[in-house]
Amino acid sequence: MRKTIFITGKAKSIISLEDLAGLKGLYAIGPIDRFDGEITIFDSKPYITKVRGKYFVMDNTLKHGAFFLVWTEQEKWRDVPIPGTMKGYVDLQKFAKAQALEIGRDVTKPFLFLVSETPVEIKWHINVDRTVGKPITNELFVKTKEPFITRNESVDIVGFYSETHSGFFFDNMHLGSRRDRAQ
Repeated sequence: MRKTIFITGKAKSIISLEDLAGLKGLYAIGPIDRFDGEITIFDSKPYITKVRGKYFVMDNTLKHGAFFLVWTEQEKWRDVPIPGTMKGYVDLQKFAKAQALEIGRDVTKPFLFLVSETPVEIKWHINVDRTVGKPITNELFVKTKEPFITRNESVDIVGFYSETHSGFFFDNMHLGSRRDRAQ
Protein backbone atom coordinates (compact mmCIF):
# COMPACT_ATOMS: atom_id res chain seq x y z
CA MET A 1 0.00 0.00 0.00
CA ARG A 2 2.66 2.55 1.02
CA LYS A 3 4.71 1.71 -2.08
CA THR A 4 1.66 2.27 -4.32
CA ILE A 5 0.98 5.66 -2.72
CA PHE A 6 4.56 6.81 -3.25
CA ILE A 7 4.69 5.57 -6.86
CA THR A 8 1.29 6.78 -8.06
CA GLY A 9 0.60 9.75 -5.78
CA LYS A 10 -2.88 8.31 -5.22
CA ALA A 11 -4.27 7.46 -1.81
CA LYS A 12 -7.63 5.87 -2.49
CA SER A 13 -10.07 4.86 0.21
CA ILE A 14 -9.81 1.28 1.41
CA ILE A 15 -12.27 1.54 4.29
CA SER A 16 -15.41 3.54 4.97
CA LEU A 17 -15.70 4.88 8.50
CA GLU A 18 -19.39 4.01 8.35
CA ASP A 19 -18.29 0.34 8.52
CA LEU A 20 -17.15 1.04 12.11
CA ALA A 21 -20.45 2.59 13.27
CA GLY A 22 -21.80 1.07 16.46
CA LEU A 23 -18.48 -0.17 17.84
CA LYS A 24 -18.17 0.69 21.55
CA GLY A 25 -15.00 2.32 22.92
CA LEU A 26 -13.65 2.81 19.39
CA TYR A 27 -10.36 4.69 18.98
CA ALA A 28 -8.95 5.18 15.49
CA ILE A 29 -6.51 7.38 13.60
CA GLY A 30 -5.40 7.80 10.03
CA PRO A 31 -5.50 10.06 6.99
CA ILE A 32 -8.62 10.64 4.92
CA ASP A 33 -8.48 9.24 1.42
CA ARG A 34 -6.70 11.43 -1.16
CA PHE A 35 -4.69 13.07 1.69
CA ASP A 36 -7.65 15.42 2.34
CA GLY A 37 -7.45 15.56 6.13
CA GLU A 38 -7.02 13.55 9.30
CA ILE A 39 -9.25 11.06 11.09
CA THR A 40 -9.38 10.71 14.85
CA ILE A 41 -12.11 8.66 16.48
CA PHE A 42 -12.20 9.10 20.23
CA ASP A 43 -14.46 6.82 22.27
CA SER A 44 -16.57 6.16 19.14
CA LYS A 45 -16.99 9.87 18.27
CA PRO A 46 -15.31 10.98 15.01
CA TYR A 47 -13.22 14.15 14.79
CA ILE A 48 -12.44 14.64 11.10
CA THR A 49 -10.23 17.65 10.33
CA LYS A 50 -9.62 19.18 6.91
CA VAL A 51 -7.68 22.26 5.91
CA ARG A 52 -9.76 24.88 4.14
CA GLY A 53 -7.90 28.07 3.32
CA LYS A 54 -5.69 29.10 6.24
CA TYR A 55 -7.84 27.30 8.79
CA PHE A 56 -9.14 23.85 9.52
CA VAL A 57 -12.71 22.63 9.77
CA MET A 58 -14.02 19.71 11.78
CA ASP A 59 -16.71 17.23 10.88
CA ASN A 60 -18.12 14.78 13.42
CA THR A 61 -19.68 12.30 10.98
CA LEU A 62 -18.51 8.92 9.74
CA LYS A 63 -19.15 9.87 6.09
CA HIS A 64 -15.49 9.56 5.12
CA GLY A 65 -13.08 6.99 3.79
CA ALA A 66 -9.50 6.26 4.82
CA PHE A 67 -6.60 4.97 2.80
CA PHE A 68 -5.21 3.49 5.98
CA LEU A 69 -6.63 3.38 9.46
CA VAL A 70 -5.55 1.89 12.76
CA TRP A 71 -8.25 1.23 15.32
CA THR A 72 -9.13 -0.69 18.44
CA GLU A 73 -11.90 -0.92 20.98
CA GLN A 74 -10.77 0.17 24.45
CA GLU A 75 -13.05 0.76 27.40
CA LYS A 76 -10.68 0.83 30.39
CA TRP A 77 -7.62 3.01 30.89
CA ARG A 78 -4.75 3.06 33.37
CA ASP A 79 -3.97 6.65 34.44
CA VAL A 80 -0.28 7.53 34.53
CA PRO A 81 0.96 11.08 35.16
CA ILE A 82 3.23 12.42 32.46
CA PRO A 83 6.50 13.89 33.74
CA GLY A 84 7.03 17.62 33.28
CA THR A 85 10.41 16.87 31.75
CA MET A 86 8.82 15.55 28.55
CA LYS A 87 9.94 17.82 25.72
CA GLY A 88 8.80 16.21 22.51
CA TYR A 89 7.81 13.34 20.33
CA VAL A 90 10.84 11.16 21.09
CA ASP A 91 10.30 11.62 24.84
CA LEU A 92 6.64 10.61 24.46
CA GLN A 93 7.64 7.56 22.44
CA LYS A 94 10.14 6.44 25.09
CA PHE A 95 7.66 7.14 27.89
CA ALA A 96 4.86 5.14 26.23
CA LYS A 97 7.19 2.18 25.75
CA ALA A 98 8.55 2.35 29.32
CA GLN A 99 5.04 2.47 30.81
CA ALA A 100 3.95 -0.47 28.67
CA LEU A 101 6.97 -2.51 29.77
CA GLU A 102 6.30 -1.61 33.41
CA ILE A 103 2.86 -3.24 33.29
CA GLY A 104 4.16 -6.26 31.38
CA ARG A 105 2.78 -5.40 27.94
CA ASP A 106 4.50 -7.02 24.97
CA VAL A 107 5.88 -3.95 23.15
CA THR A 108 6.59 -6.01 20.04
CA LYS A 109 2.83 -5.83 19.44
CA PRO A 110 1.08 -2.50 18.69
CA PHE A 111 -0.79 -0.84 21.54
CA LEU A 112 -3.00 2.17 22.12
CA PHE A 113 -2.32 4.98 24.58
CA LEU A 114 -4.14 8.15 25.50
CA VAL A 115 -2.72 11.49 26.63
CA SER A 116 -4.97 14.10 28.27
CA GLU A 117 -2.87 17.13 29.11
CA THR A 118 -2.37 20.85 28.64
CA PRO A 119 1.03 21.03 26.95
CA VAL A 120 2.98 24.27 26.77
CA GLU A 121 3.26 23.73 23.02
CA ILE A 122 2.36 21.00 20.59
CA LYS A 123 3.22 20.97 16.89
CA TRP A 124 0.82 18.98 14.76
CA HIS A 125 -0.36 18.73 11.17
CA ILE A 126 -3.29 17.94 8.92
CA ASN A 127 -2.69 16.20 5.60
CA VAL A 128 -3.58 18.23 2.50
CA ASP A 129 -3.49 16.74 -1.00
CA ARG A 130 -0.79 18.68 -2.81
CA THR A 131 0.36 15.72 -4.92
CA VAL A 132 -1.70 16.49 -8.06
CA GLY A 133 -1.36 12.80 -8.90
CA LYS A 134 2.44 12.89 -9.07
CA PRO A 135 4.60 10.17 -7.54
CA ILE A 136 5.29 11.16 -3.95
CA THR A 137 8.86 12.10 -3.17
CA ASN A 138 10.05 12.83 0.36
CA GLU A 139 9.90 16.54 -0.51
CA LEU A 140 6.31 16.31 -1.80
CA PHE A 141 5.30 14.18 1.20
CA VAL A 142 6.47 16.96 3.55
CA LYS A 143 4.38 19.45 1.55
CA THR A 144 1.21 17.41 2.14
CA LYS A 145 1.32 18.36 5.82
CA GLU A 146 -0.19 21.69 6.85
CA PRO A 147 1.44 22.60 10.18
CA PHE A 148 -0.35 23.99 13.22
CA ILE A 149 0.82 24.91 16.72
CA THR A 150 -1.33 24.74 19.84
CA ARG A 151 -0.15 26.43 23.04
CA ASN A 152 -1.42 25.97 26.58
CA GLU A 153 -4.64 24.31 25.42
CA SER A 154 -6.19 21.15 26.85
CA VAL A 155 -5.93 18.28 24.37
CA ASP A 156 -6.74 14.60 24.26
CA ILE A 157 -4.35 12.65 22.06
CA VAL A 158 -4.82 9.05 21.06
CA GLY A 159 -1.71 7.26 19.90
CA PHE A 160 -0.74 3.86 18.61
CA TYR A 161 2.74 2.61 19.40
CA SER A 162 4.36 -0.05 17.23
CA GLU A 163 7.94 -1.12 16.73
CA THR A 164 7.07 -3.30 13.75
CA HIS A 165 4.94 -1.04 11.54
CA SER A 166 7.43 1.67 10.58
CA GLY A 167 6.34 1.42 6.94
CA PHE A 168 2.77 1.97 8.05
CA PHE A 169 3.13 4.69 10.67
CA PHE A 170 6.28 6.18 9.09
CA ASP A 171 7.88 6.05 12.56
CA ASN A 172 7.07 4.30 15.83
CA MET A 173 3.88 6.19 16.68
CA HIS A 174 0.90 7.75 15.00
CA LEU A 175 -1.11 10.33 16.89
CA GLY A 176 -4.55 11.84 16.50
CA SER A 177 -6.18 14.52 18.62
CA ARG A 178 -9.71 15.49 19.43
CA ARG A 179 -9.89 19.23 19.64
CA ASP A 180 -13.19 19.87 21.44
CA ARG A 181 -13.06 18.42 24.94
CA ALA A 182 -16.44 19.87 25.94
CA GLN A 183 -19.22 17.57 24.81
